[in-house]
Amino acid sequence: ALDSLVQGGQPLFMFGERAGVMDISIDGKDWYGAVSLTSDRKNAAAALVPRDAVFDNWRKTVSLNVTLFVLTAGVLIIILYAYFGQAARAQAADRIYLEAHQRIDMALVRGRCGLWDWDMVRGKMYWSRSMYDMLGYEPCDSMLSFGEVDEIIHPEDGDLFELANRIVEREIDHIDQVFRMRHADGQWVWMRARAQVIDPEAPEIQLIGIAVDVTEQRHLALRSEAADLRLRTAIENINESFVLWDAAERLIMCNSKFQKDNGLSDRDVMPGATRAVL
Repeated sequence: ALDSLVQGGQPLFMFGERAGVMDISIDGKDWYGAVSLTSDRKNAAAALVPRDAVFDNWRKTVSLNVTLFVLTAGVLIIILYAYFGQAARAQAADRIYLEAHQRIDMALVRGRCGLWDWDMVRGKMYWSRSMYDMLGYEPCDSMLSFGEVDEIIHPEDGDLFELANRIVEREIDHIDQVFRMRHADGQWVWMRARAQVIDPEAPEIQLIGIAVDVTEQRHLALRSEAADLRLRTAIENINESFVLWDAAERLIMCNSKFQKDNGLSDRDVMPGATRAVL
């Protein structure tokens, strides 16, 4: 009889549908069972399904979902780790760049010089912060046009557009020029610009270099020239012969009286002539 094979299924055979689906055991294996009795309780219909068969597809689905979840989570963790790692490296690189940029700016400010980067094709120019500081202008992150820069260059010291055209036409690949630029307060600042074309063979010409404030050197040279002129005038007005030699007995200067008394030509009294020759 069926009830002798089924262990734990007595309520099924007693109550039929009212017992519902029950866990039963057949030959030591777990099954699900349900029984429907006829009205006279002489016949019955039984439905028996192994538990493993019921949960087999579910286990496969759950296993697949768990595997996909773990893989997805793992990939997301790797991506997040890589993202935050890259973000940290980018922040470190930005910090290093900012520190280096600040050091360069400080060095340029201390050296009274500024960085110029000219884009000849687009007619734009980049100035470092130190360049703005030297001329007393408010620093600007955007690039300047040639026209804006040309406006503050003294008209007697050259034309920036003419210089740019010579570079574009490949007549020159570097510049070394002294000119005046107007300070924000209206005074003129003497600048010496030195720049070189980065790649003369490139289709887009880019010139990079520095501009140094030489105002003090210029004024010092003018004062020295004026003092030298006064000294030479005073020596020339002496009634007696005057000559000055260095420690190696080379001529430094003399007046026309000395030249005349010794019958020397202008070529003979060039600075550096030896005393023995004279």
